[in-house]
Amino acid sequence: MANSKFKKAFWDDLAQGFHHRRLGTKAVGFEIYVWKGEPGPVVLANAGTHGDEYEGPNFLISMVNSWRPRNLRGTVVIVPVLNEAAFMAGLRCHPGDGKNLARSFPGRPGGSPIDRLAHLFLKNVISYSNYYFDFHSAGVVYEIAPWVGYVTHPNREINSTQEKMAACFDKYWCWSAPYLPGRTASAAYELNIPFIYTEGQGGGGILKKDVKSLNDGFFEFLKRFGFIKGRQRKLRRQHKRISKDPKEAFLQIHHKAPATGMLELQVKLKEAVKKDQILGYVYPLNGKPRMVVKAEMSGKVVFLRRKASIEKGEGIMALAPIRGKL
Repeated sequence: MANSKFKKAFWDDLAQGFHHRRLGTKAVGFEIYVWKGEPGPVVLANAGTHGDEYEGPNFLISMVNSWRPRNLRGTVVIVPVLNEAAFMAGLRCHPGDGKNLARSFPGRPGGSPIDRLAHLFLKNVISYSNYYFDFHSAGVVYEIAPWVGYVTHPNREINSTQEKMAACFDKYWCWSAPYLPGRTASAAYELNIPFIYTEGQGGGGILKKDVKSLNDGFFEFLKRFGFIKGRQRKLRRQHKRISKDPKEAFLQIHHKAPATGMLELQVKLKEAVKKDQILGYVYPLNGKPRMVVKAEMSGKVVFLRRKASIEKGEGIMALAPIRGKL
């Protein structure tokens, strides 16, 4: 592939079994693990796109430490922590250039550290995959009503495949929306690679229920898509929201703080609210009166800030126009 370090995936020439490599440099690179089986498709899964999201890395590192399958068909490629600098700093974005990796694809080989990381991962890993998973969570500042999502695709076969991939994560509700640029999802979309992402609850720790949901969902995918053999469980019916608005699931652009100060919430995660309902107050540090934050629409609270200190313009919460129990 043009601009790639490799003419083909480096794992193509590996013997069957379990392998570990580092791609890139110490400053701009990542650890990558490969389970090579009989000839077949390639599935890629990564976590740590944002450095303060821990459920995905926990699940994938546990796979690295313990999973040694027999009779594997195809190749399983894992990157437990993609954005290492942000992970070690405990930050959503890169501590050096301040950029968000999930807004930086396709990247540039001569750009900032995040630009180079995005380019390295896209050209040498994503491009050679047949299926792709990116495991996220709300991080340390927010909480999420956990969901699985994908970018709706004009190709019916790809869209159907993504629906089937998402259905494996049946403990989560499903939220799909049209294309937005800059993301790992965007890169997969442009390459016609079926892709899904998950969003765990977050809140700063590692919730066992979210790690279990990732484990159950990913291994169900491996069974249903023929990578491994095993009994397939009966899947629960998911609550689904298929949006036509690409910005509906763009979480940080909704209900922005009107001032810098302290946030006081008046609603809870998963609570149903009505348009213009008071969601909370921001108390400016300069002594001015508190400022009201009202609901932009009716819906359920699916994304909620937990950190009380807030800068003007930062997102407070996001609502999804859905009904029923999540």
